[in-house]
Amino acid sequence: TLGAGTLTNTEDCPSDVFCVFNALQSNFNNFSLADGNTTFLNTATQWTSGFGTLGNSTGKFYMEFKQTVGSYGVFGVINSQDIYQQTAVENSSIGNTSIGTPVAAYYGQSGNKKVNNVDTTFGNAIATNDYVGMAVDLTNSKIYFSKNGVWQGGGDPSAGTGGITITGDTLYVPAVSCYSGTEIEANFGNGYFGTTVISSAGTNASNIGIFEYDVP
Repeated sequence: TLGAGTLTNTEDCPSDVFCVFNALQSNFNNFSLADGNTTFLNTATQWTSGFGTLGNSTGKFYMEFKQTVGSYGVFGVINSQDIYQQTAVENSSIGNTSIGTPVAAYYGQSGNKKVNNVDTTFGNAIATNDYVGMAVDLTNSKIYFSKNGVWQGGGDPSAGTGGITITGDTLYVPAVSCYSGTEIEANFGNGYFGTTVISSAGTNASNIGIFEYDVP
C-alpha cells in the first residue's frame, strides 16, 4: 500500500541498472539530491559537483540533463579517480585545475567547452529549462553535447564526426557542477526529469531507456 506521494514507472530494474547521482560520494554540505537521486540542487553560494554511480572505459552511452533553476550548470565526464579528492571536487566545478584530469565539460553559461582544463569556444549557452544531451563514445574517445536536440560545435555522433576528443583508456563517470542555487534534473533513461514525464519520446534503436530526443 502506498503511504504517501506518487508512484512513477521506471525503466531501471535489477537486470538493467541505470546511473543516478551518487549519494555516497559527498558529505552533502553544499547540495541535496531528490527524485531517486536524479535531481541535483546546489544549496550554497559556491560551486559544487556531483557524480554518477556508474563509470565506463569503453562503449557508447547517452543521457540528458535539464537545467530547471539558475544559469550556472556544467555538464560532462570526469576521471573516476578524481572524485575521491573530496574537498577540492565538492567545492569546485569540473574542468577546473583543482579537480584534475582527464575531464571534459560543457559550460552552460558561456557555451564554452573545457577539456583537461583548457577553455575554448564551443556552442550555445544554456538557459533555464533547456535540455542538454550528452553522447559519450568511449570506443572512439569522443564526447558530444546537444542543446534542445541540436548537436553543438559541429559534432554528429551518429556519423562519428566532429565532437570533442577525450583522453582514452580512462574510467569516466558522468558529472555535473552547479553554482548558487542552480538545479539540474537528469534523465539517465527512465523517461522523467524530476517527477515530470518527458513530453515526447525520441527514437532509440537500442530500446534501452526513454529519452526526450533521438538517441544517436
